[in-house]
Amino acid sequence: MYEQKTTQPLTQTNFFIRLLMHFLLSLGVMMGSLGIGIAGYVYFEHLSWVDAFLNTAMLLGGMGPVNPPVTDAGKLFAGIFAL
Repeated sequence: MYEQKTTQPLTQTNFFIRLLMHFLLSLGVMMGSLGIGIAGYVYFEHLSWVDAFLNTAMLLGGMGPVNPPVTDAGKLFAGIFAL
């Protein structure tokens, strides 16, 4: 995927294109994770979209959920999502 030690380095334009592609990939993973978490909290815990976003963002950031799950399905979802 990357250059060997014996090949020429990328041009500046190609390097920034690669950097942009890596950024977009990481943004997609982050948005996908947020989407799954928000949908799960809305479906299993019946939270509002804003509360579901807050819980998901806090969980992905390593802080833990703001609203502890109350339903068994919500507890299972939160545990699986946290892993």
